[in-house]
Amino acid sequence: MCEPISSLNTSEVPDSRFWSRCNPVIRLLDPTIHTLAYLQAKSPLLLSAMSQVAAQCLPVSSHSIALCSKLDDHIEFLLKDLCTHGYQSLEICQGLVLYAAWLRGTKQQQ
Repeated sequence: MCEPISSLNTSEVPDSRFWSRCNPVIRLLDPTIHTLAYLQAKSPLLLSAMSQVAAQCLPVSSHSIALCSKLDDHIEFLLKDLCTHGYQSLEICQGLVLYAAWLRGTKQQQ
């Protein structure tokens, strides 16, 4: 499948912020199943979408804005690759739902 984000340090992935602030709103993922190790191995798209949504909850700073932008670009790359190769999975659907549910205002106008 697609390569995961290689230049993003896993310590930058705001995992706990997602579980405490974002997932209770949509209840799409199970924290016992969707661990960081599982997501890295199974679905780069879902991990990227989860990270992008959590990054939106970070305090506004140049770092958080750059992180959101980097994740948006990576998600677009993954989506093109998924469509080109015809990959299908539940995790891809979950990633699309999650990304669409928290689509940033700047992305909605495109």
